[in-house]
Amino acid sequence: MEGNIKNILIVGPTASGKSELAHLLGRKLGFRIISADSRQCYKYLDIGTAKPSNSYLSELEYKNISILNPKEPDNAKLFLNRFVHWQNQSNSSHIVVGGSTLYQQALLFGFDSVPESNESNLLQLEDELNQNGIEYLFDRLKKVDPIYALKMDGFNKQRILRALDVFMQTGKPFSSYHSTNVTSKPKDWFVIYPTVSKEVLKERINSRVDQMISNGLLNEISTLLQMGFTFSDPGFNSIGYKEWEEYINQTQSLQETIQRIKTNSWQYAKRQLTWLKRWDFLNTYDISQGISNHNLQKILNDYSAFLSE
Repeated sequence: MEGNIKNILIVGPTASGKSELAHLLGRKLGFRIISADSRQCYKYLDIGTAKPSNSYLSELEYKNISILNPKEPDNAKLFLNRFVHWQNQSNSSHIVVGGSTLYQQALLFGFDSVPESNESNLLQLEDELNQNGIEYLFDRLKKVDPIYALKMDGFNKQRILRALDVFMQTGKPFSSYHSTNVTSKPKDWFVIYPTVSKEVLKERINSRVDQMISNGLLNEISTLLQMGFTFSDPGFNSIGYKEWEEYINQTQSLQETIQRIKTNSWQYAKRQLTWLKRWDFLNTYDISQGISNHNLQKILNDYSAFLSE
């Protein structure tokens, strides 16, 4: 990365208020905003990924929003490459916001050299998947690489197979190929962690899911299926989308589907909270009562002090 640019990264569990905080800070600082959400990068998946509103997108410049076809695979390394390109292109500071801990870790600590995929291993794993199901492979992953399993967004087939493939090739957990120095303070990143109580967070998650349903999430999914996309496409492999397959196949009721989304979202949020406990360099701000001018000023003052370090 060029020069001594110091960026802002906003971390936290889903529905904690990160996106609103990023936009408010972007207004104050005049920074571009880059989404580090692993699904907002996909076109057409708008409601279920809680993309920034049209008013947000018209007011500030956003990157990594709606740039990939839902059939295209994506991962943290590809995201890091895009970020470096955008950073060098502008040579200015950015606000990066998103809930994917893999993407966040890639930004803060980079990657060590990871082996290329082994086609034979992947075919074997696909056979095991077809015979035993994704939960069986996820249980295997938890045994050989509990750290990586902790960061997983539900049963993410692409990531589970990739991590098991690397372990089969090397005997080393996939997480060990990410830089291991993950507790040291990153010198070029001001990392903001807006916190809310677990009770408030759970209420926000449930309210967000209800709002997505009201906003037409099911219609969005029906339209995507009519366009030729399927539940096996990478873009669909996300909470809020994959739960609808059984409903579409008439093996699950609407209320059961909605409840599964809420339950999976809460479980994912709890995994994010657990992961963030590993990082002792976070600048924490309580926004349980909303984002006040006092919150914003405190963050701006702390960022200013960080710039002078």
